Amino acid sequence: MVWQLHAEASATLLRSSAPAPRWRLVTYLVEHHDGLAFRGLIRTEAAHASGGLQPNSADDFAAEAVWVLKLAWQGELVRAEGAEWRKRMHAGTVSDRWLHWAPERRTHAWISHCVELMTFVTTLDLPPGWISLLAHAGLLRLLRATPKLGPYAEISTLDHNGRAIMVKAYRRALDEALPAGEGRHRLLAATDAVADSVVADGLETGL
Repeated sequence: MVWQLHAEASATLLRSSAPAPRWRLVTYLVEHHDGLAFRGLIRTEAAHASGGLQPNSADDFAAEAVWVLKLAWQGELVRAEGAEWRKRMHAGTVSDRWLHWAPERRTHAWISHCVELMTFVTTLDLPPGWISLLAHAGLLRLLRATPKLGPYAEISTLDHNGRAIMVKAYRRALDEALPAGEGRHRLLAATDAVADSVVADGLETGL
């Protein structure tokens, strides 16, 4: 299979984003999963500041998506006009294997991915209101608020009990993964403050 990227002139990857980096984070969390942006031109300063593409403990699941979030903090992600590259997808690649994991492993990988994104958020110096907004966005991503948020569509169909189990596992993983500090305390508190409403209302919970 061959993928070819097409884009409209002057379109931005973060379609509903504002120039402000905080809004780019929110937009990415609730609307995007693709890692296409790192296949373009990246400012050297932004590449260094973002830390580059990093491995993770879940067979590198969605590692590129985490890097793109970090790049979004450094600047806007803008699509060039036309088809710029082709990618041939081979069976048995790392990303192909992600699609064939057992349900339990898929759930674990998705939770770990969301935790990795929010760990980055805790490193930023943000006002309390933005921490709350990003914590809410993180929960919506966890439950796959929009179809483009990752490959595991079954997560978005969970019932109330399934969402509660998912959020509980996510909260436990956050508690285990986040480093000590004020950022950890603020994010955990903000997550706890909105978790029940997200579980109760499902994907109808807006920001």
